Amino acid sequence: MKLGTTSQRPNIAVVLPTCNRPKHVQSVLENLNDQTLKPSVVIVIDSSDSDEIGNQVKRWSHVKYIQSKLKSAAYQRNLGMREILEKHSDCDYISFVDDDIRISNSYLENLSSQLKKNDSIIGVSGVADSENGFGKNRNHSDPIKQKSRIHSKEGKIDSFVINRPVLSSDKLTECTWLIGCSMWRLETLKKENHWFEADFTRQSLFEDAIFSHRFSHKSKLVVDPDISFQHLLEIIERPNDTTHSADWVLHRFRLVSTDTCFGYLGFTFSIFGVLFKSSLRALLRRKQTGDITSKGLILGIKRLIRSL
Repeated sequence: MKLGTTSQRPNIAVVLPTCNRPKHVQSVLENLNDQTLKPSVVIVIDSSDSDEIGNQVKRWSHVKYIQSKLKSAAYQRNLGMREILEKHSDCDYISFVDDDIRISNSYLENLSSQLKKNDSIIGVSGVADSENGFGKNRNHSDPIKQKSRIHSKEGKIDSFVINRPVLSSDKLTECTWLIGCSMWRLETLKKENHWFEADFTRQSLFEDAIFSHRFSHKSKLVVDPDISFQHLLEIIERPNDTTHSADWVLHRFRLVSTDTCFGYLGFTFSIFGVLFKSSLRALLRRKQTGDITSKGLILGIKRLIRSL
């Protein structure tokens, strides 16, 4: 099978980190092969415990395989990016795709067209929809999730450290960081010499946000709500343990602290917002199960507000 057989320009390189998910790698390679603008090269960086994925990708032309000694999405992305910069520098754009991502058939073509139309844009992404397939997920009415903490969805942080989520817009929107499946000008990455946080392990939470946020102070990052992708295992396969929670807090802090004093304020809102929402949900569950009365619920909410 062949990827990259189209004569269309521009040339796109794809970086695909993976670990112990051979079925998902097969699916995403098929997904890339179905693109209206096929990538010229796909770099699969594998940190699996077996050779299954390495043997699997041999059937694909234009797919290069690199074995990673570390189980770290950030480290693996760096390996793939270095391979492209050193051996495929003739490519115009580079796209980062995870093994649990499924993109619409025109995704790469649509992203590249945005970069081609506007030279001031250096990075672009579509929007993730984990619930409804390849369509816009507008179910973001939770005010705490949107405003009281810095949302993990792409957005624009204003001077009061309030995130304006991209999904509130129907047009191409400038944002402060990109997450998920993004595309970048390879020429810019060569000049800036930015890399993913190499000390981030496992799923490397927020590594894509931190990587992209470094560019937002002097270059334009945008999200197009009309371009969508599906994140299949966003929550299902992420461990719910203390280490995971600690990574979440520390990596989020590293992201928001890049905005100096406003970043520290944002981090405070971030943690308080999460704690408040979690406590409120616990109270509501207790009310539903009859553990507390309506009066007890009201008293509990008042105490929560006072604690903030």
